[in-house]
Amino acid sequence: MTSNVVTDENLRLIYAQQHESWLYDRIVATKHRLRHCIAVLCLGAVWLAISAVYGPQLSSGGTKCVILEGGATLQQVIRDGLVPDGSSECTPAEAAELRKAQDSKLSVGGIVVVGVSIFVLFITLLVAVEAVRSYLGIRRYRNAVQEHHALLDKYGRTGALPEV
Repeated sequence: MTSNVVTDENLRLIYAQQHESWLYDRIVATKHRLRHCIAVLCLGAVWLAISAVYGPQLSSGGTKCVILEGGATLQQVIRDGLVPDGSSECTPAEAAELRKAQDSKLSVGGIVVVGVSIFVLFITLLVAVEAVRSYLGIRRYRNAVQEHHALLDKYGRTGALPEV
């Protein structure tokens, strides 16, 4: 009794006409997924950087007076873009009231920004893991193509082999 089904995996790969094209399709799809992951990582990093810089202003309610610390002058912080134009330095009474308000109350905008930032951080970490997984998948598929070419060479079935 003979069977037409090839049971040896190596011979099955040799006889499979579509195996190499399937590997190339997987490489292209994985590269596409990796590009999407990189785009989402960039957007997440931009959101997190912006929320780190402007988040404290949103949670304080965007007051017009500024508490200066560390020997900074009002002109320096306005020039660096840390506070909007037209801001003034807080008097000691205003500074005490502002600190008390920041300690006791978190605005709705601040809660939303913190919630969205935590969500973006979580998604960014998941996408970073997926990007690493995609990169390793590309390497795995390229190695599979090279192994397939080596197998074809071993059995004398080589032709014009494209570059991976």
